[in-house]
Amino acid sequence: MSSQFYRAVIAVRSAEGAKIRLQVGDLVEGMYSVPKTDSEDDEFKLFVVDNLYLSVGMNSLMFTVENGAADIDCFVVENSDAAGEELYRTGSACVAENASLRTAMLMRALSDNYGKYTLTAQNVSCGTNAEIDAVYEETTRYPAIRTSELALVLKDDAHSAEVIKNDLELAKEWDEKGGICSYSWHWYSPNPLRSTNANDFSLSTALDGIDPLELGMLNEDGIQLQLNNELMTQEAAQLLYDLDKLADTLKELDDANIPILFEPIPDGDTGFFWWGGSSENYKKLWQLVFTRLGKYNGLKNLIWIWNNSDFSFYPGDKYVDIIAQSFYEKSTSSFAGRFTALSSDPATGRKILAVTSCDVLPSIDFMNRDNAMWLWTAPDSGEYTIDRTGKLSETYTKKSALRYAYSCQKCVTLDMLAEHGWKKNN
Repeated sequence: MSSQFYRAVIAVRSAEGAKIRLQVGDLVEGMYSVPKTDSEDDEFKLFVVDNLYLSVGMNSLMFTVENGAADIDCFVVENSDAAGEELYRTGSACVAENASLRTAMLMRALSDNYGKYTLTAQNVSCGTNAEIDAVYEETTRYPAIRTSELALVLKDDAHSAEVIKNDLELAKEWDEKGGICSYSWHWYSPNPLRSTNANDFSLSTALDGIDPLELGMLNEDGIQLQLNNELMTQEAAQLLYDLDKLADTLKELDDANIPILFEPIPDGDTGFFWWGGSSENYKKLWQLVFTRLGKYNGLKNLIWIWNNSDFSFYPGDKYVDIIAQSFYEKSTSSFAGRFTALSSDPATGRKILAVTSCDVLPSIDFMNRDNAMWLWTAPDSGEYTIDRTGKLSETYTKKSALRYAYSCQKCVTLDMLAEHGWKKNN
């Protein structure tokens, strides 16, 4: 065996569906998602992790069934070509037709850097810059992207409102420094439970028989008329009220002409959240969010990030700017197999790829070697980055690895953004 790229192929079947982890030596390199078979008589099917770099000599490959149960018949390791540069040929226009000039310019800058560089990024605890401050103390540099969370927007208590207010001010300050602002949004359910749990809201009841594009454009009179005539449920109306409340918050940044990398309702394909489970309902909900925020409420500052792995949940190319992943594998792998699969999946036109949350920071050297240049990689907040005193923790990413990433020529920090096409006065 020579040092080169390979693909690992397994023949497998599963009665209930399974996820199988592939590990090479100490590194987790990929995951096989095996759908459930229709019957016990179904034949074994082939599943692939491609673009896997193996060094000359002995390599240990381990397959572990993480979820469900599976029958593995055999596995084969065969030659594979390295991923080509064509993976990075993506569009540079925003999918939102009303995108502001500054938002469009950010999308252009992202596209221009894709495949050449990786932007440093960091998730923060909402209302603070604790994680970013800890990173700066260790590296003397700031990340290019600050990512926070908008979940508390829908909470009615004074503390949550104060946290969100503080976070918006920090986002404005970050933009003034020349940085890029990003937000994820885990939607607390549109009912008194205000929960993200899978069974705490019935999306099927809310969206049954409803066109999300029409629903998303209803004004208050239209909502009341539909409710009075029993043409929509109270659950559907509550979806709209929640989205309007979120829009009021985002409008503060829109009015300040601050573009936002926006990642709503992530990980629907995991089944962990009430917006997951059914791919058809998830796609309807995504289209509703897109329509209500952008077209009805007129927000012009959103770049849309879809974070899922199962393309049956993909809402369509005209609703997505960037495809994201979350990796919690305690691995510095580039996850090149996943990168290649996402780049070439026939279900989608080619999109920019990014890692919007992870436990361990992927190795920039592995990413460069494997030609799997995620546009940015963002370690998660809290315990994934800092300890209880607010100091940088090495539980997941080593300080030496962080220092290396923030000094590497392939990584873009905040102070380098201007030379890479993004300035605070764009």
